[in-house]
Amino acid sequence: MDDFQKLEYWAKKHVMHYRSRLLPDHVRAAYLCSPNQDVIKHAVDPNNLDPEDRMACERLLKKLMVPAGIVDEQERERMEAEVIDTFLMELEQFQTKSGPFQPRHMWIIAENSKTLAHE
Repeated sequence: MDDFQKLEYWAKKHVMHYRSRLLPDHVRAAYLCSPNQDVIKHAVDPNNLDPEDRMACERLLKKLMVPAGIVDEQERERMEAEVIDTFLMELEQFQTKSGPFQPRHMWIIAENSKTLAHE
């Protein structure tokens, strides 16, 4: 094995080991919530489902959406469950373009392949 092959072997090994840490929670959540049709198709494809995406969303929701002032553990768990359940229900509606995400005007810009996320 030459030096390049060794480097390739160890690089792949390190990427696979640290893969879950290379994609922060907010990046995984943004991937699931992207309005781009290609991204939605990729995200809902059963071959691409990664349980870490859902766990990352749950961690992010707990950090950002559950009030920090809730001290009671049972109340906190109830609030976390409600927030996560609401998010997952709305995510499913978003990805299937149903419920409040059904109106066509919401998807016109997302369908334009020249639209960039920073515009």
